[in-house]
Amino acid sequence: MPSTLKATICSKCSRSFEQMEDYSNQLCLLCKCPDINQSIDHKTNPQEIIIKRAEISVNSHNLSIKNTPKPVFLNEFVGQEENKKSIQTTLKIIKQIKPINIFIHGYSGFGKSTLAEIIATELGAKFIYVIPEQLKSMEKISEVLNSIQEFNGLTLLMLDEAHNMDKRLINILLPILQDHKLGDVIIREFVMIMATTDYNKLYKKSEALISRFQTKIYLEKYSIQDIVTIIKQYKQKLNIDVNIPEKDYILIAENSKGIPREAINILLKRLVLPNMPEIFKENKIIFNGLNQKDIQILKCLNELTSPIGANFLSQRVGLIDADYQMVYEPFLVELGYIERTQRGRIISQKGKDLLKGV
Repeated sequence: MPSTLKATICSKCSRSFEQMEDYSNQLCLLCKCPDINQSIDHKTNPQEIIIKRAEISVNSHNLSIKNTPKPVFLNEFVGQEENKKSIQTTLKIIKQIKPINIFIHGYSGFGKSTLAEIIATELGAKFIYVIPEQLKSMEKISEVLNSIQEFNGLTLLMLDEAHNMDKRLINILLPILQDHKLGDVIIREFVMIMATTDYNKLYKKSEALISRFQTKIYLEKYSIQDIVTIIKQYKQKLNIDVNIPEKDYILIAENSKGIPREAINILLKRLVLPNMPEIFKENKIIFNGLNQKDIQILKCLNELTSPIGANFLSQRVGLIDADYQMVYEPFLVELGYIERTQRGRIISQKGKDLLKGV
């Protein structure tokens, strides 16, 4: 049996430290937390991560390449040319020198998790995907860390939607990313990819955490031609014998908001439905990728006589504020239908003209 150590998280300050078996009732004393409360019942409030020392006898294996229409290698990933150059350099560093960490931010559906899987494949690494909601318990955190400890090859851990992390998880990750330690327990080196659709929210939570990532990638908007290439490649990998004319590929791209995932969703319907207007109606697409919710937002702004804040606007149209600001507003601002002012959001003249037409 491998030897184990207890890395304990203080319930007061969330800092981690090594706790020996003989001192299980001295949590705050060992942690030296400034807010010491000797009356805490540690038996009813355990917060322990049992970390195994890194094994050296586990057989290495590569990430298996699944039969998927998604790109598997970096040269198959369409667009993001400058970002791919940065990733190529990062891959060389990891292969030739040491593991380093990668931070990816961009809109939902832009390919963050696909890129992470590609990087794992390029490195021949074991791939672990988690989101903060899966790491609420110490048991789950232990499971992930021990999966890294027990594997005798390189592991790539992707933490998606990182802006939803709580303080405890951030405090656990900071020393691991900085020194590969949790308390006095050495954590086997691994590659971490942290991804988010809300950079500002994560930055406010922990600028220090973001600074632990040596490579930072911001996914740029995809062009119409990039989207056309992506969905053609996706269809080819599906190997389905359905003829789609070029004009339909272009229509799909023009109505995808420049988001690969949206374009693929429309493509899948086009593979079984030949009528593009029917597909757009089913997807509630009204014009140039705008859907009923986009039009509702513009109509709401058009009815107002003064600027409105994003939070109030999202409530008026029945959206969560984060969804409005990350999913809807960027596209409407980019196309010039909404203007951001110091006092709030207003509809532009272009937005008013659009409403007259629909």
